[in-house]
Amino acid sequence: TVMPDTPPLRPIIIIEDEPDDLFLLRRLIEKGGVKNPVITFLDSEDVRTFFSAQAIVQKKMPEFAPCLLFTDLKMPKIDGFELLSWLRKQPAFDELTIVVMSSSDRPEDVERAEKLGADHYLLKYPAPETLAELINAASSSEPVR
Repeated sequence: TVMPDTPPLRPIIIIEDEPDDLFLLRRLIEKGGVKNPVITFLDSEDVRTFFSAQAIVQKKMPEFAPCLLFTDLKMPKIDGFELLSWLRKQPAFDELTIVVMSSSDRPEDVERAEKLGADHYLLKYPAPETLAELINAASSSEPVR
């Protein structure tokens, strides 16, 4: 019997400038049973370069388009708000689910993130099930061709 070709699992991107937080988030994602590849960045500047290149790649190979981005708000160089507003201006990433993960529950931060186009705002750190649900939902939506 020939196995049907299953499309590759689309990657998840994590931007977190604290290595310990990054490690913890990866553990929570694994605990949630998520199998998608995870690409991590400690630096928001690299992320912009990555997404600029990614926009070109996914024109040719939409199945490699990242399905979900976890971003912190407080980061050196480019903060999460800046990154959000930049990403939401790129038509290539209309389908990208953006989840802000922050230790701040200040209503003005939540509101600003949502205004700029965040799909979800989570406090550090949600349960593995919560993460798995978000990732599975994002990952099952078809990449736009």
